[in-house]
Amino acid sequence: MWRRATYLFLYSYFRLFHRLKIYGKENIPKKAAFIMVSNHMSYYDPPLIWATSYPRIVNFMAKEQLFKVPGFGLLIRLHFKAFPVKTDRINKKALSRAI
Repeated sequence: MWRRATYLFLYSYFRLFHRLKIYGKENIPKKAAFIMVSNHMSYYDPPLIWATSYPRIVNFMAKEQLFKVPGFGLLIRLHFKAFPVKTDRINKKALSRAI
């Protein structure tokens, strides 16, 4: 239920305030695993990807420092299924988890 409520809020927000139009959603596999890469132009990228990929469950890689922010780290871990990535070196654990 929380996923649908979050989806409806984010999708409505982007449609109303940013004139969201989705192209190519039919290219997202319905069941098979896939990797979506964003060029990260703004802080909107993760919630936008999350809202437009619904009903697929999306897991995000996020830099380790974000998980140290009180409250925010818990939010992105539990609600958005994010997992930490060490950005100062090759992170084999994060790469294995992504695969």
